[in-house]
Amino acid sequence: MEMSINEKVERLWDIHEIKNLMGKYAFYHNAHEHMYTVNLFALKTEGVRIENDSLGIFEGPEGIKKFFYDFHTYMDGDKLGSFNLHTLTTEVIEVARDGKTAKAVWMSPGMETRKDTGELRSAWCWGKYAVDFIKEDGVWKFWHFIITTEIYCDYYKSWVDYSLETSDRKLPASDKPSRFGTLAYSTKGIAKLIPIPPEPYETYDGDTFYKE
Repeated sequence: MEMSINEKVERLWDIHEIKNLMGKYAFYHNAHEHMYTVNLFALKTEGVRIENDSLGIFEGPEGIKKFFYDFHTYMDGDKLGSFNLHTLTTEVIEVARDGKTAKAVWMSPGMETRKDTGELRSAWCWGKYAVDFIKEDGVWKFWHFIITTEIYCDYYKSWVDYSLETSDRKLPASDKPSRFGTLAYSTKGIAKLIPIPPEPYETYDGDTFYKE
């Protein structure tokens, strides 16, 4: 059934709000305002979670706080010289016909200065985001949030020649392992369509970003 003009205008406004929400995430993360990031999630809605391809799945409000606040605060240390910039490009956004949820993906060219070894290390960090959004109390929030890695490498060498070694930093304990495994570029790897860009849909029908 074709949408009316009013429905189309409402969907365009929903997309505008979703873009703003994701933009706030990028700005808060850049400024180490991790509790602000936590509050962008639908913390009162059942099933809220985040999945990172190398760190696993974190469920519920406590899992969201563990990933975005506890872990990143630990990684930031005293914040001197710590830096991350994860930009947003190439979005595909689909709002459900019933207007209750939305699905979207972004590519994210980025960079970081890590301090997890005690010394500042610069790195390229490119990845993708895939997000299910839901309206909580009439406001768009993150519901299911996926982060995947495309490349992570030292600034001074190409991703073909070098992979940045992780330190013995305190990794957060996830509730479940990621479904994907590590997706970062490898000379022995083959690119996969993860996440799968969303298609128009009527009502929320489960995770469509990944198929076995």
